[in-house]
Amino acid sequence: MDLWELLMITVRRWKITLPVAIVAFGVAFAASGSVPPEYKAEAAVGIRGAQYEIDPITGEIESSANPLVVANEGRSALAFAEKTVVSADAKSAAVEAGNTSTYTVTLDRFNPILDVSVVAVTPQQAVSTAAYIVEQIEAEILDLQAIAGQTEEDLQLQSQALFVDQVASEDATPQKRMLVILLVIATLATIGTAVLADAFVVMRQRRRESSEPGLSSTAEDWDEAQEMIESATRPKEVSPVGVNDDDLEEWGRR
Repeated sequence: MDLWELLMITVRRWKITLPVAIVAFGVAFAASGSVPPEYKAEAAVGIRGAQYEIDPITGEIESSANPLVVANEGRSALAFAEKTVVSADAKSAAVEAGNTSTYTVTLDRFNPILDVSVVAVTPQQAVSTAAYIVEQIEAEILDLQAIAGQTEEDLQLQSQALFVDQVASEDATPQKRMLVILLVIATLATIGTAVLADAFVVMRQRRRESSEPGLSSTAEDWDEAQEMIESATRPKEVSPVGVNDDDLEEWGRR
């Protein structure tokens, strides 16, 4: 059974499938509309390079320079910070602070920048979580430098919030996703109802044909029905009472 045949069955049984389709698609739109929207806020944190101490003779960076910078413009520090702020402990701390744990932090492929993306159930929570993550990244950068022994302010990496959304944008993706799923289910329910109704009607027709010989389509059934009709309409021969065999035979020849 191909798609065209399914479509023809659905159209043929429209008296049944139309009410089912109206109810199914109505429920789909109503249910998708009841899904609460999500809100998205974004932020970005960059690294401002530290001052290097250069050996005036060799022109090389002296050992007192920031070990987290040297050759990669602070990307290593951001990579460490990225892993830290998305850890399970960090997300648990964010939730305890009244924020959401549904956020991502990714390191830009070419620049020392961390991109923050937050999805929350309210716009206020989305904005507050974005600001909270930026603060955590900045604190992590300082902690990493302290661990590395770099305490001179002039040689420290300076993290800087490039931007933090102050207003969250509404994300209708959950509603659209739910609507698509429910529309697919409604379509399958409509087609399934049409197939079941068609199968039921066909089965009743075949059962009625098999129970009524006059409606049989085979030649044998037609012949049998014809013989039954002829035998029912043929007059019955009744032998006279009190005659012998010769008289009965003569009476039969008449």
